[in-house]
Amino acid sequence: MRFPLPRIARPALAALLAALLPLAAVAQTAAPEGTAATEPAPPVEKPEPSLAEVVGDAGAAEAQLRQLETDLTPDAATQELAALIPEAVSQIEERAETAKQRIEQATQMRQLEDMESRWLAEQARVEGWRSQTTGRALAISESLARVAELTGVWEKTREQAKELGAPATVLERIGSTLQAAQITRDKITDMRAQTLESQAAIGGVLGVVADVLERSKRAKQAIRGGLLGTDSLPIWAAIAAREDLGDILDRAVAERR
Repeated sequence: MRFPLPRIARPALAALLAALLPLAAVAQTAAPEGTAATEPAPPVEKPEPSLAEVVGDAGAAEAQLRQLETDLTPDAATQELAALIPEAVSQIEERAETAKQRIEQATQMRQLEDMESRWLAEQARVEGWRSQTTGRALAISESLARVAELTGVWEKTREQAKELGAPATVLERIGSTLQAAQITRDKITDMRAQTLESQAAIGGVLGVVADVLERSKRAKQAIRGGLLGTDSLPIWAAIAAREDLGDILDRAVAERR
């Protein structure tokens, strides 16, 4: 969205022409001999800004600001997610500590696979939160850029209006538009702060989930290494986690008799 230059700023072109016309008149009076000199053109009066034009442009600008605020108003799903994240993050971090302990104590591949499946689902859920908050953060950044653009246009308009000697009523109307832009900017900045806070929490908990999955991966590799190692007995290794090796040998000898 591009914000057009308000009509109040357009008389600056007429002022520029008024400054250039006297130079053209001097050139004409210095014409060669035998050539009739042309009389200089009368000075061009600077057009006085119209209050009606300012009011119309200011009203359109303020309507655009209100629309930006409306577009960023969080819907029910966004509000629900913002309220959910702090408690959900705390619960995930607590469960992650328990999961780490269980991973260290796990002796069966099935235990680790079941646990890994649950944490992969958790990771997908949190990734969904990140996607949602990232989209909102981008929309907020774009809106802030639009407000900054509009503010720049109206600041330039105010400068030109002062140069043209605009009446106080015109300057006051321009000032109220700039104030409206500041209010909108403050509201959107607050929205951005809330979104950034949610993004930080989500990023942190994704790290926690990734740590759990990495620990599970290493534990599975350790079990595979123990079962497939060249110096180990695969069948006995699986049983020895629960029984004494001497009892296993005694039972094997008894069965041969």
